[in-house]
Amino acid sequence: MKILSRTITLLFIVTLLVSACKSKSNNSFVPPSAAHKVVVKEQIQTSNYTYFRVTEDDSEYWIAGIKMEAKVGETLYYNTSYVMEGFVSTELNRTFDKVLFIQDLSKNPAAGIQMGMPSGETQMGTPSGVQMGTPQQQQGDGFNVVDPINRENLEIVEQEISLDELFTNYKKYGDKLVKISGKIIKVNSAIMGTNWIHMSTLVKDLNNYDLTITSNETVKVGDELTIEGKITLNKDFGSGYSFSIMMEDGIVISK
Repeated sequence: MKILSRTITLLFIVTLLVSACKSKSNNSFVPPSAAHKVVVKEQIQTSNYTYFRVTEDDSEYWIAGIKMEAKVGETLYYNTSYVMEGFVSTELNRTFDKVLFIQDLSKNPAAGIQMGMPSGETQMGTPSGVQMGTPQQQQGDGFNVVDPINRENLEIVEQEISLDELFTNYKKYGDKLVKISGKIIKVNSAIMGTNWIHMSTLVKDLNNYDLTITSNETVKVGDELTIEGKITLNKDFGSGYSFSIMMEDGIVISK
């Protein structure tokens, strides 16, 4: 009887310890937070962006993001930025010494981390991070990070190619105008004056291709499209962020 009692007591203690460990494990989870925490000091609205004068620790600077409302004294969060020095806003008739354009600006410290172009992807053709470096000075609020393309000077690949063909023989298609069909898996609109479209194969395969396309076209996730554009290799936007393969100035030619 004593042995049975001791056994029951031991099992009870073990159960309590296991429950305590589980409780501690569940309560110790901390969601990822944004790298930057800023406090709004001033807000200016334009047609495309909202400019905020903010403070971060002992620093004060200007940031801009897709239109949103935030009160003076409110806290905002972000991870990545595009630094623009000597930026001229035509709408405001004002030149900023420096503006940080933010693509994942949020009021939630754990939100917005993947709102912009994806970070940490290793598939060729996607950036190693979402930060785009420091482009040359541009004029106006709707500037593009991708230079306009003169299609007349490009060699045209008449036959449509597949994503597999592009990624397998990418050197063959650099600086050429090609047509590719696929399924749209992600769209980031109005980021730095252009839309960032991610195209994958129509059916799931082992390669899991992801081609990044800059375009002024309006598309949505799930669309199955044929897009024509210039294939650019080793596009470097600075700050260590580059594309091994991407398509620039994509135009939808069939749906």
